[in-house]
Amino acid sequence: MRLQSSLGRIQYLPERTDLEMAGYLTIAKVLKVHHKRGTADVQIIHTGDTVTSHEHHEGIYAVPIMQTMSGHSEKRGKAWGTITPLTEGSYVILTFLDKMKKRPILIGQLPSLQPERNVYPEFYPLRESVAGHDRQEAWKQLTVFPSQAYTRVDGESNVEWVHANKSFFAMFRDGHYDVMDTEDHHLALDRSNLSEDFESDLLEAQTPAKLLYVHRTSFDDGQTTWTKFFLDDEGTLRITRDNRDEQLTYLELQEDGAFRVRRQLDSPLHGEGENYSELQQAADGALGFTRVQGERSASVGVTATGEVNLTHSSGAQIALDENLYLEAGPGGKVYSESLQQFVAEHHMVVTDEEPQNPHQNLIWIDTSS
Repeated sequence: MRLQSSLGRIQYLPERTDLEMAGYLTIAKVLKVHHKRGTADVQIIHTGDTVTSHEHHEGIYAVPIMQTMSGHSEKRGKAWGTITPLTEGSYVILTFLDKMKKRPILIGQLPSLQPERNVYPEFYPLRESVAGHDRQEAWKQLTVFPSQAYTRVDGESNVEWVHANKSFFAMFRDGHYDVMDTEDHHLALDRSNLSEDFESDLLEAQTPAKLLYVHRTSFDDGQTTWTKFFLDDEGTLRITRDNRDEQLTYLELQEDGAFRVRRQLDSPLHGEGENYSELQQAADGALGFTRVQGERSASVGVTATGEVNLTHSSGAQIALDENLYLEAGPGGKVYSESLQQFVAEHHMVVTDEEPQNPHQNLIWIDTSS
């Protein structure tokens, strides 16, 4: 190599043929991906040459994979970037740094020319100026992952985020989908009605997934409180408010349709504590409200068939169906101003001993036997 400082460029000697790769592009096939290093072993299609790196070197000497974004800040000590999936058997484009054959770099992946092997639109031609299907397809941004999950934003801003297990999020204008009911009604819009028909062949990806969204009120781990939205893989939905005060409030819709709202005053763990209030609706339609304070409790309930029950931990209870049942707990008494007034008006006495000097028309109910 001869340096010419006056010209500000580098001139290579003619005998260095390994440096004569200026502007050269070639197609290669991926043999192995070294995920830790972001490199790949490849075989060049035209010549059959290979560029590989032994696993002992963790892919250091393989071909670097160019990403759409990559960076690092020495001052902040932070790295950022993207990772684009690359699989064995993919066809890629190579170029060469500084004209050197020994310094290949992978700059992109090639789609297949066979329509069934790529994710391009099936329709032709597409006219961008035509509203509706043409514009949506022509201007869409689509990313399909190897699991067949995908994200899509079409040319008119309709959005689909679809998991490989067919769970999805959709945001769309009215009339976008060719289905009568696009709300949350029974047998309304579902995965089969969406814009793309990719279907996973991986059993692990097909498994129902859990969803958790956590909102924090502070960046400080020691100060933050949380609002959490959780959906488990069997369908239970729970919304929780945790104020970091050893208390908890949550709403839960269970997979069988049962529903409850609970406020715990002595525990931040779901379903625990001895000081709480809870409102429940069972799957069969029964309703209930419970208040618990240690060993003391009270509850009001309406059964699935319409009976009303009010119970207290003391043993007192009221039940109502066709009849009214009223019972005091051990050592307890029944107090009722209405009942006392009724007795006074009707001269009624309930006792186990015969009244002394009874009034005229007195009704005596003997409880001695």
